Amino acid sequence: MNLRESRALRWQDYVMAFGGSDDPSEELWEAAARAAGGGRSRYMLGVGFDPRALVGLQKFLGLDHRVTPVIGVVELPPPSPASGAVARALAADNREAFRNLTLQYEVRSIPHQEVHSRSNAGPRVSRAATSAEFMYDIGHLILDISSLPSSLYFPILAAGLTSFDRNIDPFPREIQVVACENPDVDAAVDELGVSEALVVGGFRGGLEYESEPSGTVIWAPVVGENAGPALVAIHEFLTPDDVFPILPFPARNPRRGDQLLLEHQVELLDGFGVGAENIIFADEHNPFDLYRTLSRLESDLRLALDGLGRTTLAVSTHASKVLSLGVLLAAYERQLPIVAAPPLDYELMNIELAPVAAHHQVSTAWLAGLPYARRS
Repeated sequence: MNLRESRALRWQDYVMAFGGSDDPSEELWEAAARAAGGGRSRYMLGVGFDPRALVGLQKFLGLDHRVTPVIGVVELPPPSPASGAVARALAADNREAFRNLTLQYEVRSIPHQEVHSRSNAGPRVSRAATSAEFMYDIGHLILDISSLPSSLYFPILAAGLTSFDRNIDPFPREIQVVACENPDVDAAVDELGVSEALVVGGFRGGLEYESEPSGTVIWAPVVGENAGPALVAIHEFLTPDDVFPILPFPARNPRRGDQLLLEHQVELLDGFGVGAENIIFADEHNPFDLYRTLSRLESDLRLALDGLGRTTLAVSTHASKVLSLGVLLAAYERQLPIVAAPPLDYELMNIELAPVAAHHQVSTAWLAGLPYARRS
């Protein structure tokens, strides 16, 4: 069992040492900073409209750092005039709050650049994020995906893990991922249209560059609220032979999976022909539950269908950032393609932010470094 194949299992063994706490993130960050030796810590994030964008950063900056950390920011495109007024206002508030939080820290930015195709944005950002000039003197990297789109954070993580596995200098030797989860916020985010489906950079898997997907294609989407248009766009792109939708259960709201199935019954049951036997349930709080499920599904499909020619399991994620980490691990280790249909714009439905903020939950996954050096 090599490092890539054992990463999730060895991490799960390690994190049990921090049991007894609903959120061991601060202990994990401090342990990684110590393990980094002389390298500095970098907390890297995007600052968009999402109310969860700065929750993790605030906790991180509240720690007693032995060495002053560096803040990295992936600049996101400004909200367009077509986006909702609430989203534009929240984006402006978050940018101002970020400036105030980081006045005393070194901030290294990856500027937003217009690209001809959205599929080029992720690879371009990932190259900048893993470059020597951006990563010099950094020994510990935290990537907060709470306010980053999957078309950006998946390529960044793929490039980071590849740099680590290939022992490329000067890439950090401790890599962690942070996600602030709140299903109430997921339900309140409304996507204002979607672009054409695309294969996320760094995760092409068995999908060809210039042609429609060929062979037997199976699709496993992580279903979330308001995801109907994106599901339809990806289905039209992949034209899969079968669909295995993933619903959260157990979940904070025990009925969330049922509610998602009711919301998307037209797409999933009527349009895609999904049968009850194809529905997959994954623990909303544990990305490694989904990692194992997708790994087993890919292995079973390969054994059952490879006699019919090439079989490709494609995945997509439409809500939970925690579950998206399970998608990442399975896609990276099993070389699965990730497909996305990025929204054109966003709006946030009217919710009271103060009561909702009480339910923010920060989760940290340690993807490379100390946990994997502790066992032979």
